[in-house]
Amino acid sequence: MALAPGTQVGPYQITALIGTGGMGEVYRAHDPRLGRDVAIKVAAEAFTERFTREARAIAALNHTNICHLYDVGPNYLVMEFVEGDNPQGPMAFDDVLPIARQMIDGIEAAHEKGIVHRDLKPANIKITPEGVVKILDFGLAKALEPDRLGGDLTNSPTLAPTFGATQLGMIVGTSAYMAPEQAKGKQADRRADVWSFGVVLYELLTGKKLFPGETAIEILGAVLNKEADLSAAPPRVRRLLRWCLEKDRKDRLQAIGDARRLLTEEPTVAVASAQPASPMQSRLAWAVAALAVIGLGVVSWLHFRETLLEPPPRVHLSMALPENTAPGFFELSPDGRLLVMSYQGGLGLRALDSGEIRPLPGTQAARTPFWSPDSRTIAFFADRKLKTVAASGGPPQTLCEDTGLGGGGTWNGEGTIVFSPDFYVIHRVAATGGACTQLTKPEPGVGRDLPVFLPDGEHFLYVLSTTDEARQGLYVASLADPNGRRLLADRSSAVFVPEGSGSIRGHLLFLREQTLMAQPFNVTSQQLSGDPFALAEQASFTNTPPQVAASTGLNGTVVYLANGKPDQQLVWYDRAGKELGRAAMTGSWGSSVSLAPDGKRVAFVRGDQQNGVLWLQDLERNSEARLVLPPLVSGAAVWSPDGQRVAFRATGAGVDAMYLKGASGGKEEILLRGTSPMYPSDWSRDGRWLVYTEDNPKTGADLWLLFDPANPSADRKPVPLLRTPSVESQGQISPDGKWLAYTSTESSNLREVYLRPFAGASPVPDTKWQVSAGAQGRVPRWRADGKELFYVEAVTGSSRHRMMSVPIGAAPNPVGTPKPLFEFRGLAWITQENRFFYSPSADGQRFLVSAYATDPQTSLEIILNWSKTVSAK
Repeated sequence: MALAPGTQVGPYQITALIGTGGMGEVYRAHDPRLGRDVAIKVAAEAFTERFTREARAIAALNHTNICHLYDVGPNYLVMEFVEGDNPQGPMAFDDVLPIARQMIDGIEAAHEKGIVHRDLKPANIKITPEGVVKILDFGLAKALEPDRLGGDLTNSPTLAPTFGATQLGMIVGTSAYMAPEQAKGKQADRRADVWSFGVVLYELLTGKKLFPGETAIEILGAVLNKEADLSAAPPRVRRLLRWCLEKDRKDRLQAIGDARRLLTEEPTVAVASAQPASPMQSRLAWAVAALAVIGLGVVSWLHFRETLLEPPPRVHLSMALPENTAPGFFELSPDGRLLVMSYQGGLGLRALDSGEIRPLPGTQAARTPFWSPDSRTIAFFADRKLKTVAASGGPPQTLCEDTGLGGGGTWNGEGTIVFSPDFYVIHRVAATGGACTQLTKPEPGVGRDLPVFLPDGEHFLYVLSTTDEARQGLYVASLADPNGRRLLADRSSAVFVPEGSGSIRGHLLFLREQTLMAQPFNVTSQQLSGDPFALAEQASFTNTPPQVAASTGLNGTVVYLANGKPDQQLVWYDRAGKELGRAAMTGSWGSSVSLAPDGKRVAFVRGDQQNGVLWLQDLERNSEARLVLPPLVSGAAVWSPDGQRVAFRATGAGVDAMYLKGASGGKEEILLRGTSPMYPSDWSRDGRWLVYTEDNPKTGADLWLLFDPANPSADRKPVPLLRTPSVESQGQISPDGKWLAYTSTESSNLREVYLRPFAGASPVPDTKWQVSAGAQGRVPRWRADGKELFYVEAVTGSSRHRMMSVPIGAAPNPVGTPKPLFEFRGLAWITQENRFFYSPSADGQRFLVSAYATDPQTSLEIILNWSKTVSAK
């Protein structure tokens, strides 16, 4: 029985029935948490554990031409909702060509990840109104293998239209596109998709079924025994179709990417022949043709090397990231040869023509690297300083002190470096050293960072962050006019890809949500033109505000980080790391998880790279409500000891402050305004003290106390707790009020967890103990009895974290030996903000963690000659 509109399926609200099929029904639904429509496929029975495991692996597949799988429920799948129609033939070759190319791109991307479709057909293809091809149900045929559904061919994941759908129609629809090995019941591999691609291509061009029949048996018999008649297809594609439709998969195209060249091959006499060539004859013809092309190429180069007849071909490569390489900061050298990237806790260099990464000594904890124009030197931020190091090696040199973590920089051909410390004022300094001066003036509530020089060396791009939506976005400015003007409302950094070395024309690449966009841009006029278009979906970012994870060289090479930031979800783990259940989704940038004292509610931030919103979830009723309403953008929440109030930091309406609000609703009350951002981290069990972190331009961050925050008649005068040249944050008071756990950079440029005696407003004793064992400890949390302290240490060079436990006793040696509990994957927070991405239960036996909802499959994608091929169109 179909679900009525308004029915709740998990957190999703059904709005309409779209189709039915062998797997169940498909509905259009709304996800109120992320404000987007989705497609939900509801099965008649609960999924098995193996199916769920397969589906979660498929969900890691992200590509522009593949419909994304978002979530897996007990008996339903949640997917991207795609507007558009299924392609139908007959179509002209020029109309089919862009569809076929995008199909190849999508299939190839999945094959590179080890995922095969196994059920490719027109019903599984959508063309959006913008002309983008979306392949549906990628890999679900494997998840629906016979161990679950008895091997019945009717169980295709495709859902036929509701009108005129019959069981027979579904059998015919699936069988007509099966490869011979599938029809025989053999294991299908990527060559089965090559076969199905050939069948679909023929049907789009001719409007005819390649293997017609009235029953599944008749169709499968033709697939197995009848030679395909390709005479109705245009002569120029018959060679490709024959290679795709070899019944023996050993003789078939071995990779779908090989179809690109064959797809646009001009017809020859041999191709026009009605008799198909044997595989051996075809291979010989290819060998002769290849030798002829090579010979012609040599002659052409010798005699016509000064004349560019056509742009070089675009080449797309995928670079898997090593286990010890964090998918974070990277930058391509201007000459397009070297990639500097996060590596083993520092920086490493990799040549694009080499698989080796060479570490750069002295770059520990480096972030936001950027190159000199001659590709010989790398600038980066570390130890709260701006430094440079030669690409050939050698000791780093310091250019500027007191930069904070650093918000990005850029270097022009005249030797000027423009950069932004993490307190959002753009500075400049000579690459040879000297005074570091402010280029823009401080402005309350406004941040300017992530500058990028344009090729003229005078103008640069930067991101302006503010709560005023009319002002925030991407700006173009100059050394003479550093404030500049707004180009785009998108609050994303951008990079410029010139059409050629020194060209004033090219494209800006920027991030819109998680799509890497491109738009034509003229450096001289500083004007955008034309419409933006998508270069890659599920692209990533590495900063807040979003620093687009893309880089370009002057030779037209583009490198970007694929697969973006996967959605995160609140996940329950036991002490051994066994998953016990899941709660709310927290978005791609969600964090700040805080269990109420009774353990029945959780305050959490759901957000993306633009904004964060504070929510409360009732864990027993599985219901949630938004605690903070617009225009406030919120984060860093802590509960009062009685569980009646929540303190949090928020921005909006021109105010950046700490607020207090009742957990059951009501009006927000401003606890404290400041000139710098303030982030609450803990509330003492006696209710007297609220611990918070305040940003400091000189030290990065300090710990402060606010007295009696729940009492509106109290003085509420801030009291400094720890103010040192180091970064102190994430303060946690022990349940008995005797100890303060916190993180600090006092022993190195990396964050570690420390313990000190706590005495309220009295001066903090110098006595302290390092809790974490030199492995970037962060986010301390207490067990309710105060006898155990938890913290998280970073697993170097990855998005994995290790939950640690350390017993806490009495002085003089209160800190025991840390021991690991379990590992999980999620965002690695490295700023001083109090983003606690987990919260332990009172007894310390369970942990509610904001972890990746799916396992991210991140890679660096490299496109050679991208700008040249775009400009040639």
